[in-house]
Amino acid sequence: MKRIALGLALLCLMASLFIPALYAEDDAQVTLTLKQVFDVEASVPPAEDILTCEYRLVPKSTPMSAGKDADGFSFTVTGTADINIGPLTFSENGNYLYEITNVTNPAQGCTYSMQEYFIEVYVQSNRVVGVVIQNGDDEKADDIYYEHLYGTVVVDPPVRKIVKGTPPVDSVFTFKLSAEDASYPMPEGSANGVKTVQIAGEGEAEFGTWEYKQEGTYRYSITEVNTGATGYIYDAEVYTIKDDVTMANGQFFVSRTVTNKAGVRAVTLEFTNEYKHTGGGDSDKDKNQDKDNDKDKDKDGDKETGGGTVTISGKKIWNYGSAPTRERPGRITVLIKEGNKTVKEITVTAEGGWQWTAELPRNDKDGNPIHYTVDEANVPNYTHKVNGTDITNTYMSSSYPGDYPRTGDNIETWVKIAGISGGLLFLIILLKRRSRKQEYANQTA
Repeated sequence: MKRIALGLALLCLMASLFIPALYAEDDAQVTLTLKQVFDVEASVPPAEDILTCEYRLVPKSTPMSAGKDADGFSFTVTGTADINIGPLTFSENGNYLYEITNVTNPAQGCTYSMQEYFIEVYVQSNRVVGVVIQNGDDEKADDIYYEHLYGTVVVDPPVRKIVKGTPPVDSVFTFKLSAEDASYPMPEGSANGVKTVQIAGEGEAEFGTWEYKQEGTYRYSITEVNTGATGYIYDAEVYTIKDDVTMANGQFFVSRTVTNKAGVRAVTLEFTNEYKHTGGGDSDKDKNQDKDNDKDKDKDGDKETGGGTVTISGKKIWNYGSAPTRERPGRITVLIKEGNKTVKEITVTAEGGWQWTAELPRNDKDGNPIHYTVDEANVPNYTHKVNGTDITNTYMSSSYPGDYPRTGDNIETWVKIAGISGGLLFLIILLKRRSRKQEYANQTA
């Protein structure tokens, strides 16, 4: 019996050592890196404070990193250098979203990158399982990277075209760069202070470069020309470029600010047009759409019934990153929802080009239009983002359970507990069997 008591005491000691350790794991940590490059195009190097930029990291979701200011914090970087941000510490599982912006006050001769970055940190089982960086254009980025210029005199503002909807063919869009004064410097190919460029469908275009030869303040505007393409709602945005040109040490310097129509500083010169079916019969597709609409009319009037259908299509986009081949799925399941209810599941495969199409009722039983949304079933190792009807999956890590894991976040902890509990139970049984053998041996001696 003494041996049994000793064994039980040993087991209690082991339990006190092992089980609390499962819940005393270190907080998860991650350190971000910001890379800054300052291109200096001047015969005389500027003062150090001219090449110093200030950035601010702000939390965009809760919970916040442990031990940090809930409103975020600022930091500076001088010249061309890399700086570590953090470590950021996380005491709870969850997704943590941050925004990094350049909040530097304008300095003479400097042209700054005003790009924004969004960083999402995924914490599961008390460890960081993934970090995703996206810039302000919703594009995945490998780094938090800023490139600034000092002393440049040549500028080249590109425009970006975005089209929403599914037009049957790509239309050609026209953009105009206009000088406030026709005597201002302009790119080659301009006339009377105006230059136009065109983009077919979505894409980017550049107006070209120009050079300043005297000090002063120069203003330009960039707009899209409404050419009346059928079915499009044009973007009426107006971007204003203000260049302050000064001379120092025999060289011109440009300090630029770009703002939109609301007076807010702009990072990209972006125009978004929305394509909608006109129903006016201007094309074969519109005529077919009219016929469908006629079929949907109620016999007693113009009210549309639930008898018509609408076609929804989309595509799957993969950002595999460092994903090994074995962790690149061959198929996924798209979920089409009406509110919170899934009304259709579609298997999308690599063989099908990762594209899908579904035909669904246009209206409910009362004749009201149905608003559908798109999502997908859980994809382990990947996070996902829905843009309209397109879904982009980005590889996180082999241990990331996916955005919608089917089991709890602490499954690994429970596995550990179950394993140790089983070991303890086995040890108790073993000690009891040895005790019984010893008692039998003593009785027969």
